[in-house]
Amino acid sequence: MKRLVLLALILTSSLKAQHFVGLPDSNAIWTNSYSELVTQPFFHMELVHTVKLCLNNQDTTIQSQNYHQLFLCGSSQVYFAAIREDAGRVYLLPKDSATEITVYDYNLLPGDTVKNIYSVAFGNYWPQHPISYVPLGGPMDPLIVSNVDTVYSTLGAHRIIDFGLSSLWMEGIGNSQGFLWDPYQNVSNFEIKLECMSIGDSTYFDGYSRQPLTQALTGACDLSLSVDEAMAEEQMRPYPNPSKGRIQFHNQLPIDLKVFNSLGQIVFEQRILSGATLDLSQLSPGQYIVQAGEQRNIWIKQ
Repeated sequence: MKRLVLLALILTSSLKAQHFVGLPDSNAIWTNSYSELVTQPFFHMELVHTVKLCLNNQDTTIQSQNYHQLFLCGSSQVYFAAIREDAGRVYLLPKDSATEITVYDYNLLPGDTVKNIYSVAFGNYWPQHPISYVPLGGPMDPLIVSNVDTVYSTLGAHRIIDFGLSSLWMEGIGNSQGFLWDPYQNVSNFEIKLECMSIGDSTYFDGYSRQPLTQALTGACDLSLSVDEAMAEEQMRPYPNPSKGRIQFHNQLPIDLKVFNSLGQIVFEQRILSGATLDLSQLSPGQYIVQAGEQRNIWIKQ
């Protein structure tokens, strides 16, 4: 009799171990951050902007498949993509696309090579840039699973896929280096990461940990901006972006403007009046940081 009870307990534990946390179906928020290396007054990573994705209780059926709708969070939510999970694989149907792609596969085992899995393309971390997706790895640079583990949060069990790089895939949450972004190591003058992931009024991942939080934090990822803050932020953005050199601001008061190149060097500095238009066509094509007052934005010179 004791053996039967023990066997039942083992089978029950085994079945429980096979149940993993899946993709949320509503009220989820992911906040991805993009930071640049700043050398003054000392070397440090400075937040440039964030990309916030919201999964609300809005489902849709496309080509006989049931998806959850994913939006860019904000006062006027912008449709981003449709997403679904099936048997440990997460599929994405990008906006304006009829082709579904795989963005996560939690069935991978140590030694497996990633094939036919996609992430947001390099360069699409910046705002106002058309989103495209590229396959991870390849014949010249294969992405190989180094370890698979299971960790537990208040949601339950999460399968963890480790590539031996700077980030992890976490089932039910995404990539610690940014939801839908690639898992490659940050080795340049920028850093991308998942700052926060919440469901409802609880946060299950924050930017200080590489794994799901053992104990959830009270409160959802912060999306709040007052009307005044939102207007002020918009006024400090250069537009059009990208451009061939001429940019304009909606500032209502004079502000100090600085433009930094990719080396952190100031290439333009001027105090500008309200609603100013600047001609920066003398700058070489590339990526720049435009600092208007205390706010920084990435600007692409074509």
